[in-house]
Amino acid sequence: MRKQKSDPISDVVIVGGGAVGSATAYLLSKEGISVTLILGSTFGKTASWFAAGLLSPLSQTVHNQDTLTSLSSQGFNLHQTLAPELLEITGLDYQARRQDSIYLSKTKEGTAKLETLMSLSKQIKGISGHWLDQNDLRSLDPRIKSASPTSLLIEGTWILDSHGYTNALMQGARRKGARIVNGSVTGITKSGASFQIMVGGNCINTEKLVLSMGPWTNLAKEWLNIAIPVSPLKGQILRIELSGPTLVYSVHNGNDYVTSKPNGLVWAGTTEEDVGFSDNPTTQGRKSIISNVSPFFPAISTGTVKSHTACLRPVTPDGLPILGKTSKSDGIYIATGAGRKGILLSPSMATIICQLISDAKPSVNLCSFSPDRFI
Repeated sequence: MRKQKSDPISDVVIVGGGAVGSATAYLLSKEGISVTLILGSTFGKTASWFAAGLLSPLSQTVHNQDTLTSLSSQGFNLHQTLAPELLEITGLDYQARRQDSIYLSKTKEGTAKLETLMSLSKQIKGISGHWLDQNDLRSLDPRIKSASPTSLLIEGTWILDSHGYTNALMQGARRKGARIVNGSVTGITKSGASFQIMVGGNCINTEKLVLSMGPWTNLAKEWLNIAIPVSPLKGQILRIELSGPTLVYSVHNGNDYVTSKPNGLVWAGTTEEDVGFSDNPTTQGRKSIISNVSPFFPAISTGTVKSHTACLRPVTPDGLPILGKTSKSDGIYIATGAGRKGILLSPSMATIICQLISDAKPSVNLCSFSPDRFI
């Protein structure tokens, strides 16, 4: 029988190299904590790499918006600090920048949600909301159409390249001393206060384990007998070349949106599909996006699709992230389940995990996010 090689002990081992896991590795490494970040076999294929990168602490589509406001606001503010910091450390520019957002409504319920967003915008530093009538909307971009006489302009929202952002976090963690391990975790056991994480033929030891594997985090049930009810929600995105002027706003209409990137391509999305771990782009997905976006941005139907991707977002039964320690086993920290808010929430979720590991008081009330709420 092949004997497993035992690696040196790390203060913290993080399983999952997406935005949340990489952000946690970076922040812990900055504090001089010994960190091993295990990327996993899905590295480079997850939502952290393919997401649109829209940074708005407001949303028409996320459940429990009030509960998420503190976590969203903290994440939004941290992003504006991280961008120049990571650029200086790594030399990587992931195109984080301000891009204002327009929110449309197509139903009475949608209009009520806009009123909620306007109210919330007054609570968040750096964000301001303004009502638009049809003439106002046409003056901003005549290609945008609204079924409602009233729309909402939110000034101060941001956007970034999620692939570049996740890579910059990982490289920043490496520069700060984190050890990066490529490979799939094949098992985790616990002996006393120590965890043994098997990666290939190696055994990595730690007393503090962070599970941040997106929709795959529920593998912990098999390894550690801890149920983490997170599941995959497939989302597809089109990158489209359009003629005419550059779209300078991110435009939201319920679940659907269009936005633009510095290379001139318009991104259109998205689907929400409960299809397990199937992450292939589909013809039906493409048709669905075009059909849903065309009513409020008709120009999309005349463009050329340059790229079509799909990814799996981690979602929970109540629509809220799973964030914090579990009472089932000392030394385990869980950070997953942010759904469509994963990029936005990644620095705030990472900050909370770092605070818990350092025995500091969390900067956000974690009652609604506790892993124990599902026990």
